[in-house]
Amino acid sequence: EYSHLMMLKRGGVGHEPEGVAGTAPGALAVHCPCCPRPGINIPDDFQNAPPEKQ
Repeated sequence: EYSHLMMLKRGGVGHEPEGVAGTAPGALAVHCPCCPRPGINIPDDFQNAPPEKQ
């Protein structure tokens, strides 16, 4: 319970009008900075890059 409350606190949902019940599923998920995401940490056209650049 404590870790869940800390996730809510760190997620900034402590002052939401709907309260904890109004938190959408996945709203507190932490995105992995290593996972490739087009337009964020790899180019949008990465599939068209030559093999030596992939």
